[in-house]
Amino acid sequence: MRRLQQRCVKCHGKDGRVEGKVRLVELRSADDLMTQPALVRKLIEAFDTRVMPPEEEPALDESVRAGLVERLRKVLHAAVPSRTELPRRIGSRPPKLYDGSLSTGSR
Repeated sequence: MRRLQQRCVKCHGKDGRVEGKVRLVELRSADDLMTQPALVRKLIEAFDTRVMPPEEEPALDESVRAGLVERLRKVLHAAVPSRTELPRRIGSRPPKLYDGSLSTGSR
């Protein structure tokens, strides 16, 4: 997360400046990010779609950008377990996805 501190904090938290409602100044480690999965999703989208860094800032080297996105995805995966890992309520049933009422017209 050193890259975020080096490149992003000046616009997203330093000296009270917060652009795009994204405040990164308090983030020091992946553990800090794990407590904010919604923020991690925003960061992944911003870097993956190349919205960040903005055009007026130096671009990230492609390998750096790809590595950052991959690390953020790993953080997100660790922070938000998959649905299969979540305990199910006793007596809960999965929703009925198809009841057979649709017809394709051929039999």
